[in-house]
Parts: sequence; structure tokens; C-alpha cells
Amino acid sequence: MKRLLFLLISFLQLASTVVDVNAQARIAAGPMPGYAEPREVAIWLQTNQPSKVKLSYWPLQAPKQVQQTEEIQTSADKAFCYTFVLPLLEPGKKYGYSVQLNGKNQAFARPLQFQTAPLWPWWPDTPEVTFALGSCAYVNDSLYDRPGRAYGGDYQIFNHIASHQPEWMIWAGDNTYLREADWGSRSGVLHRYSHTRQLPEMQALLQTAHHAAIWDDHDFGPNDGDRGFDRKHLTREAFHLFWPNAPRDPQRKGNYGMFSWADVDFFLLDDRTFKTPNDRDSTERTILGQEQIQWLIDNLCTSKARYKLVVVGSQFLNPSPSKENFINTPADRTQILDALVKENISGVMFLTGDRHFTELSKLKLSNGKDLYDLTCSPLTSGVARGKYEKEVNDLRVEGTRVNDRNFALLKLTGKGKDRKLNIRIINAKNEKVWERDF
Repeated sequence: MKRLLFLLISFLQLASTVVDVNAQARIAAGPMPGYAEPREVAIWLQTNQPSKVKLSYWPLQAPKQVQQTEEIQTSADKAFCYTFVLPLLEPGKKYGYSVQLNGKNQAFARPLQFQTAPLWPWWPDTPEVTFALGSCAYVNDSLYDRPGRAYGGDYQIFNHIASHQPEWMIWAGDNTYLREADWGSRSGVLHRYSHTRQLPEMQALLQTAHHAAIWDDHDFGPNDGDRGFDRKHLTREAFHLFWPNAPRDPQRKGNYGMFSWADVDFFLLDDRTFKTPNDRDSTERTILGQEQIQWLIDNLCTSKARYKLVVVGSQFLNPSPSKENFINTPADRTQILDALVKENISGVMFLTGDRHFTELSKLKLSNGKDLYDLTCSPLTSGVARGKYEKEVNDLRVEGTRVNDRNFALLKLTGKGKDRKLNIRIINAKNEKVWERDF
């Protein structure tokens, strides 16, 4: 009987993935603004079946100056996803846009807007800006979840993030959770990304902010995955299909890059592609690899931004040898810390996730400067319990440990030397847990 029930559920699940030619075409997820340069912006969306789609867009201050993209056809081979690149825009401007699906304008619960990157540093009016940060977004799927209590929940947190109207949402890894049944096949990986992205509670956030992402182990593949994972080419393809990050060198092996917004440079790192296999002991351990470390140091040195925010899945400063903290790859950690001192690089903060709790760590460097690591996790996955709930971190800033689903808001205000970074941690009930100014 159980086997018959399982086969019936499997059949219904399969049937639900087959395109119904009689179903009404619609936008299944998004639209979602991605990377934004002063003169170019990416807009991602996903339909529920093969559809013809185009965008119309205009400056908010000149709504009659309407431009249109070419009409494209979404396809099952790309999970019905498409990223539009809107060229030759004007810097520091807000635009409205609309979506036409099979020739019909689509209605959304909120006006669709995007904005181009402001020019800095040669223009004095550096704008106020708010970045949201979070990691570990698990969406339940009972047929493929492990038995027992549901691991995901509090999906309303995405609506709460949207209510704060951040210009950007920074996804710090584990943005979807590939299951054991998923990561061995391209269709399984695309299904999992689609299942997460189409969560109804996520749509307001997708539509109202720009988005940038890194991956960590669960959107890369197996738990604590490393370079020995043979199907990483499948998950890398899906990552780029679903996340319209800023353009990067197509010859680059790793899944890393950067983007700028006003006086902030974001360095989006890859802690999977180069990571030494967990069970290999015959070589020096690395998590980032020399190619990526040299890229990071070079670009930190080159950066003229006041704030240099380094986003990576694994905790960088926490000295506890738990899980995948950088303390377990001391060569990587030491090389980066030494470079910050020797090259006199200022304005650096690490933004990390992974651990299913939130905390702020602070290390005083040998040159007297303070280096911070803001760990923010989880969004909707389970919260760290047991021994991890009592983990000792000698670098933790007192009062910043949070064992609850949460997200962070990083707000930059003020001009010139009066520029200030405010960090607020907010729980799944939209309540402020703690706040700090830098």
C-alpha cells in the first residue's frame, strides 16, 4: 500500500512539471532586477511555460520616453528563465518598466522599478543606501525532504525584508537547498531552483530590490561540498541562469566577482570551487584557492570605495574550529589578514552566512585597525541547536549572538567624513534584535 501511495505521489509530482498547453501563460517568478551599472541594468524573470516576453521601460521623470526590448521566447531548456539586459541608460536614475507576455501587459501588486548605479567618487552627493543581507533560505518540499519535522518556515520574512525597501538584497549563500534527489541531474537542479524562486512570499522582495548572490554548499551541491563534487558544472549553470550577477570573465574557473554601488564595493567570493576535499589529507588545505585569493587582494588594493564588503559563505573571523570556518584553513585566513595590514587596506568588512545563527565578530589587526565579520543566518531554514548554540567565539561582540531566523539591514547615511554605516538585525516577526553604528 505504501509503495502504491508513493508511486501515485510521484506520478502527480511529475505531472505537475509537464507544461499544460491549456493553462494560461503567466510570470512564475519575478521580475527581478539584478546587476546595475551606471548605464546598464539586468532584469530576470521566469514564466510557467514557453512564452513570448518583452519589456517596456522609461525614466520615472520622463514617462513618455518609452523604450522596448526585443521580444524573446522562454524555453523549457532554460527552465523558462530569461535575463534582459537594458543598455545605454542614464547613471543614477530610477526607471519604471512593464512586462508584456504573449502581447498582453501583465499586472503586478506593485509598480515595477529599477535604478542605475550612481556615479562616485567624482560626484559629491553620495546617496543614502540600504542593503539587506541574509542566507540559508530553505523552502519545504515534503516529497523530497528528510522525514521528521519540517526544516523550513517563517516565509513571511521575505515580505518583511521588502517592507524596509532596501535598494539591494545580498544573498550570502544557501539561497536554495538542493536535495539528494536533485544534484545528480540537470532537471533536478533546475526544479529545485525553480521551486524556491517561485515561493509566493518571495515575490515582493524579488520585484522591489536589486539582487546579488554568492553560493554556499547547499546551492552548490552536497552538504559541506568541495571541489570533488563531480556535478558542479550543473549547479554552476543553474546559479548563473537564476542569478543575474554583474558580468565576469567567462574564462574564470571560480564563481566569484564584484560590483559597485556608490561608495561601496562588494566582493562576492566562491568557497566551493577551489575547496580541498573534506577527506583529503595529503595536501595543504584551502577554501578559496590561490587564484581567487590573489584576485581578492588585487581588487581590494585597486578599490577606491570607502566600504569594501567581502561576501563569503563561511565565517572568516570566528576562531572556533567548527564546521567550515576559515580558521580550519589557516593559510587562506592568514594570507588575507596579512595583506590587509601590509597593503594598508581600509574599510573592509566581511559578510558571511552558513552557520544558522547571527553574530558580529571583531579582530584588532596588528596595525590597530578593527576588522569585522557580520554573520547573518538563517532566513527560513532551521536554527542552530545543541553544541553550536553554546559555541565559544572569543571575537564575538557582546550581545550580537542571535539564535533565531533573521536578516540584516546595512544602511549608509551622511556625506564625506560624516558617512556612517548602521547595522540592524531583524527577526522573522520584523522586530529589531540589535543595532550598531560604525
